[in-house]
Amino acid sequence: MGSGVLIKGVGGNYYILSDEGERITCAMKGSIRLGGLKPTVGDRVIFSDKGQMGRVVTKILPRKNHILRPSAANVSLSMAVFAVKAPELDYCLLDMLLADNIIKGVVSALAVTKCDLADEGELEYIRENYSGALKDIFFISSDNRTGLKELREALKGKITLLRGISGAGKSSLINALCPEADRQTGELSERLKRGKNTTRVSELIPMDNNSFILDTPGFSDFHLKGVASEDLWKYYPEFYEYSHCKYANCLHIKEPECAVKEAAEGGKISYLRYSNYITIYEKMKKAPKEY
Repeated sequence: MGSGVLIKGVGGNYYILSDEGERITCAMKGSIRLGGLKPTVGDRVIFSDKGQMGRVVTKILPRKNHILRPSAANVSLSMAVFAVKAPELDYCLLDMLLADNIIKGVVSALAVTKCDLADEGELEYIRENYSGALKDIFFISSDNRTGLKELREALKGKITLLRGISGAGKSSLINALCPEADRQTGELSERLKRGKNTTRVSELIPMDNNSFILDTPGFSDFHLKGVASEDLWKYYPEFYEYSHCKYANCLHIKEPECAVKEAAEGGKISYLRYSNYITIYEKMKKAPKEY
């Protein structure tokens, strides 16, 4: 018997990195599927010794968490990956991803890529607006390797989910952290100003036996699911301190004597984040069936 982490599943074959560092291919014991538990990347598993039928996963160990979109288990950190330019950073999309991480119960971090294309003022703008929402922000250039040492240290011992739009540099970032992964990278579409999606299947990329990066397909749009528009403000953690408004059901938009609005106008919380909140709220109200 042995144990390890499921790093990829394709066509009924399950690829495991064993605790000893061996990469093996397994089938899945039928009783696991019949029990209604669908194996997913990140699962810690027990597998049988190699026999006539090859190695077989016999048990999936209890999960710390399970994310459905994309499907992954035991995720420690969700890293939003956005380029500072090419394509331009979409702050509303970033805010929706951060809110989605709170919904999923996963710690957020931000990796800002292609920093060699920006000046210090542009990077400071991001730092000032998001330091209240995030513990860790990493400014990365895969080309000149800026910030990679600090990022690699922060990812040790974790399963880290990378999420971002196509063209943000996720594949280039993985290649810089794990050169043996040799991920395909895509060029930016001149017409759409979006990247070409080069990742088709979700899989874990080992940095070492205990540290993994979950590469996922990029996207061009994102809708926040499972949140009522009137509850959106609860997914902006920096609002909490200033939520003692005149009205208990304050939406922090047009109500009089709103402490959150006053904090944003007074520079106590990010006015960019507050403006994003209003924009996202209005979209949710206009298209409730999509959220």
